[in-house]
Amino acid sequence: MLGPLQFREFRLLFAARAISLTGSAIAPIALAFGVLQATGEATDLGIVLFARQGIETVLLLGGGVLADRVDRRLVMVGGSLASCVSEAAIGALFLTHTANLLLLCVFAMIDGLGDALFFPASAGLTPSTVDPEHLQKANSLIGFARNGSSIFGAALGGVLVAVIGPGLGIEIDSVSFLVAAVLIASLRATPRAREERSGLFAELREGWSEFRSRIWLWTIVVQFAFVNVAIAGTLFVLVPLRALHSYGGAGAYGLLIAIFSVGSLFGGGLMLRLHPRRPLVAATLGILIIVPDFVLLAIGAPLPFVLVAAFIGGIGTEVFGVLWITTMQREIPADLLSRVSSYDALGSLVFTPIGLAVAAPVAIAVGLSGAFWIGAGLLAVPTLLVLGVGDVRRMRSPEPASARSAS
Repeated sequence: MLGPLQFREFRLLFAARAISLTGSAIAPIALAFGVLQATGEATDLGIVLFARQGIETVLLLGGGVLADRVDRRLVMVGGSLASCVSEAAIGALFLTHTANLLLLCVFAMIDGLGDALFFPASAGLTPSTVDPEHLQKANSLIGFARNGSSIFGAALGGVLVAVIGPGLGIEIDSVSFLVAAVLIASLRATPRAREERSGLFAELREGWSEFRSRIWLWTIVVQFAFVNVAIAGTLFVLVPLRALHSYGGAGAYGLLIAIFSVGSLFGGGLMLRLHPRRPLVAATLGILIIVPDFVLLAIGAPLPFVLVAAFIGGIGTEVFGVLWITTMQREIPADLLSRVSSYDALGSLVFTPIGLAVAAPVAIAVGLSGAFWIGAGLLAVPTLLVLGVGDVRRMRSPEPASARSAS
């Protein structure tokens, strides 16, 4: 199951992701309660998140083109350093009690720039660090790093916010990005995805043509345009409010994220062993099992019930994530993968900034419970519709090498 770790390049990539993800798991808790302490307005938290997500969404396509043009390793280093600078600045604002909405938005946008560079390059780099037989396991192990880091980071984030405030947590995230940049820079230089270059718009058109030609791809991206609105607005705005009003504050929020991550860790373990023959059907069903947690949060159920549902939802989220990225990496040509990944991210995130910005106003207008019910609908309805798409149902995974040799 740990076969991908035999490859040096993957070990470095895995370590870089594990370290930066630990810091990033602290950041949402620290940022949420830092903004609430600094301004006292839940709407301001949504605006800061809108600024970060908005600039990331705008710049994703450019990040995808760049990652297909040059050494993806260097693009990821640049993205990590941009996030390092932005997190250091936000942490300093909290520590010096000088945070205001304008400065928080400016530095959040720099962080969004970092992500717009990092993630298209990362999607294209991972297949070059292992052989094809180990690709799903490699994605599962990165999921382990993400979710294991979230368990530790979320718990630490809750403690840091409760005991010494949010500023230090943000600074830890900054250092983690710096360490990750050093590790990624230690990777051997990767060949350019392609040698021939054309203009920016020609390359974007080439990526778009590949993207729209695959019905299974753009259908699920449209689904996630709505799913991500529900998840982001709920996780980063509504759940902190529910935790503050019903479950005792930052500690409960950190615990919920940690339990969700434990479930995701379990889901990653399943994906090290299981290879569903219909990966997109299994992935889509994984999203549906998140819905009960939204329902329990809507009715203000006791925290233990919410945590059990969060664990189950974490399993489903990780099952989707591993199967989705592995399917893309197998089906999309390598020289187009970063651009197609950027279209995937753009389409999936296109409404997310709006969801982050309006989550608090919607909760004010219809009540916190009503906002959770709206989120549940945005999650469930598009997901059920995707299951009716023939190309989604017909997608098959290749047989593992062991099965082929046995036959």
